[in-house]
Amino acid sequence: MSTNRPHESATKPQKIQVTVERSLADKTEAIFSQLGLSPSTAITMFLKQVAATGSIPFPVTLTERQKAALNLQAALKQADRPVNDLSTPEGYQRWDEDANDDY
Repeated sequence: MSTNRPHESATKPQKIQVTVERSLADKTEAIFSQLGLSPSTAITMFLKQVAATGSIPFPVTLTERQKAALNLQAALKQADRPVNDLSTPEGYQRWDEDANDDY
């Protein structure tokens, strides 16, 4: 006869490791401390909310700038010819002096 209970493995703790930037860890640990939480407890709270709601418990969206950058990248991929780099004075000057590149 087995002594393992069916629900026993579901309640057994599992270690999860993540790597984050040191500055992020320091900032969040200070906040968690002020709230009386350990990082482990805060992450467990997050995971329980995901499990309960079936979604991330905060909006995960791109900023308008990120959306514009993605749209620009997509448009550049569809362009028939390369687009000059205008982010430097030299790149702008090359574009400005090229009589065939007047778009």
